[in-house]
Amino acid sequence: MMVLVEDKQDDIKQQFFYDQVPVGGKIRVFGTATKFDENPTHLPKEKKDEAIALLSTVDVEKLVTHKADNYRRWFGVNWAFIEKGGQSGAGDWSASSEERLKKFVDYGHRMGYLVGIYALNGYSEAENQGWDKDYNFGSKERAMPRWQAAVRARADFISTDQMEDVAAVIKKSR
Repeated sequence: MMVLVEDKQDDIKQQFFYDQVPVGGKIRVFGTATKFDENPTHLPKEKKDEAIALLSTVDVEKLVTHKADNYRRWFGVNWAFIEKGGQSGAGDWSASSEERLKKFVDYGHRMGYLVGIYALNGYSEAENQGWDKDYNFGSKERAMPRWQAAVRARADFISTDQMEDVAAVIKKSR
């Protein structure tokens, strides 16, 4: 079993999950690219919305500046970096959003990372099983073009609560 560990600046996970593993020891975890802490959830709502909207203006080359190494092997992309407002505030899917998604995936791959996109959910209020509303497009019809775009962009991981639906999109693309 492989576990992905989300890392922040000055995170101590590398020390425990990688640096202290003895030579010849088995590593069953690897970390993500270190990037600035973009998580605005600790902010008041009015500042949180503004911070989330600004993520869509961040240049990927400034977000991740170090190449992958033996421990830091994956790069997780919060959808708010792709579309202004993230999942819950996204407008109609567009060619410019698809181009931005592809730029993030391509850059991550050039830097040597596996690239994960999160979280692409498309459930209605009636289908909600207690999932976080901030990671939801509101319907499968709104999520579908984003699932398809993530597959076309060759994202290595697509995080979703609708795994069977995304698996069908992946299978159909082959």
